Amino acid sequence: MIFGDDYVTPAGWKGNIVLHQERMDECKKDKIITIEAWDLS
Repeated sequence: MIFGDDYVTPAGWKGNIVLHQERMDECKKDKIITIEAWDLS
């Protein structure tokens, strides 16, 4: 379960996302990255 500022997403929810694995693979393994996602609906 994910709780946001004004929403709750049930566990196991599968939405329409675009995952760029090749871009993630380019990141160095010892670095921390932040992924920020927005819902523009």
